Amino acid sequence: MRELVYLSEQKLEYMFTGSGRGNSMPSIGATVGVPGVTVTMATASPTAASDSTADMARKLDEVIRFLGRDHRPVDFSTPGVRAGQWVLFDLPMGWGTGPEATGTTSGGIALFVGTASNGAEGSDSVTDLLLCGTAGHLRHRAQAASRPGSDTDSVYQYLADLEASASVENGPEGDSRADRAPSGRDLDEDVVRNAFDVMSERRPSSQRGRLRGHARVLLIADREGRSPRLVVATPLYVENPPPRLPARWFRPWRRRDVRTGA
Repeated sequence: MRELVYLSEQKLEYMFTGSGRGNSMPSIGATVGVPGVTVTMATASPTAASDSTADMARKLDEVIRFLGRDHRPVDFSTPGVRAGQWVLFDLPMGWGTGPEATGTTSGGIALFVGTASNGAEGSDSVTDLLLCGTAGHLRHRAQAASRPGSDTDSVYQYLADLEASASVENGPEGDSRADRAPSGRDLDEDVVRNAFDVMSERRPSSQRGRLRGHARVLLIADREGRSPRLVVATPLYVENPPPRLPARWFRPWRRRDVRTGA
């Protein structure tokens, strides 16, 4: 049984339908404005939320197989990862919520932060990860990362718009809206880096636990001369993985290890 921290049921329904395993679903429309672009997105019918836990788990397993088969996701820290691509993550992360975005009833934005080292042990090459989702999709309550009215509100509003603009309204094949935005790249990178830094300060390494899942890249903040690279993505799900077993548990059974008495 999966121990889910976050699950976007809307993404799950669309991905399940896109995998060829589900039936087409009724939808409702909404218009979202993002810096440089306005998009119309469709969201799954609210009746989808009534699915049982077992049914959601079955659909999630099917969608994960679909992603592996048709999209071949790679680790988020892999060089060359681009906006619109599906990635995997498995690393210590801290998480919390920002204040509710204007014009929504989602309860705010959910943010996850983590850092992965690249290459050999001791290497100073790292990749940061910032996951942006909807707080209403969290399976547990979380402490807000800031109070409404703080100077970070505009940052959270931007991230909420960015995450909403990357809705899977065109199914799993749809391109990232952030990838198609015509301008404002430097501003985008400054905003998401600020959001990552703020959340990292509130969720230091000592307060992070191992999390894993699949996410779709919104943008890459990798300005020349600025390190480390920051990958911003929207998660399908985030889960607490089972504990890693010691290597000795995987030692092949050998007949000579067994001693029998006379």
